[in-house]
Amino acid sequence: MKNNTKKRFALMIAAIMLMLVPTAVFAGASGLTGSSDAITVTVDGQVVYFPDQEPILVDGTTLVPVRGVFEHIGFEVGWDHDTATATLTRGHFHITVTIGESTFGVLVYDPESPFPGHGSIVALEVPAQLIGGRTMLPLRAVLESVGYSFDWDGQARTVLITSPALPMIFTIEEYDGPSAMALELLYYDEFTRYYLSSMRSLSIMLEFEDGTRMSLREALDTQKVTMADLMFNGLEVIQKPVSPEPRPEHSIT
Repeated sequence: MKNNTKKRFALMIAAIMLMLVPTAVFAGASGLTGSSDAITVTVDGQVVYFPDQEPILVDGTTLVPVRGVFEHIGFEVGWDHDTATATLTRGHFHITVTIGESTFGVLVYDPESPFPGHGSIVALEVPAQLIGGRTMLPLRAVLESVGYSFDWDGQARTVLITSPALPMIFTIEEYDGPSAMALELLYYDEFTRYYLSSMRSLSIMLEFEDGTRMSLREALDTQKVTMADLMFNGLEVIQKPVSPEPRPEHSIT
């Protein structure tokens, strides 16, 4: 009788273990790749893998582990524990993103340029966060600040990142007259307004490699250049971040 009791007890323990083991395995697998809610990230068609923490959505904004995407596209990633700030450095670009802050900074420094350094403060819809012990950055805003394109395939739940084209090179003939007190809105996007002293956009001339010359305003209005092109070539503007409009519940950035 005692032997039968021991056998039944052992069978019960074995049955419980068999019930628990698959659950643990499947839970771990869905946390990596098996979840139907998982987000895939590609750069120029190449999938980026995140071994420790997957990308997540927070208020419609995609957050990714800082090292995953940015080391993939060649940035050196640093971390300042005292200030809770991630630094991303590649070539002339130096980006600083602080946990919990609603903006981040972009500095472009080229010692060989006649305008060696210029910076901007860019607004974020969702601040960077620490999740699962990983620094998670808002993907769209940081990538677009250095010229990358961002798209979303909702059916495949895939973020599509495209590398920037080489910047256009041209000469800026800076306005040399007095500056007006008023500011002229030069250009705006979802996050930032770019200003010049009033009327300078019609006085500043751009000369392109083919000899074409046009005013800064005409070049912008005809989409001959972008603000990224202008800033790369040394145009100094006043930048003011703006609070983004609330996005629909199912949108993604």
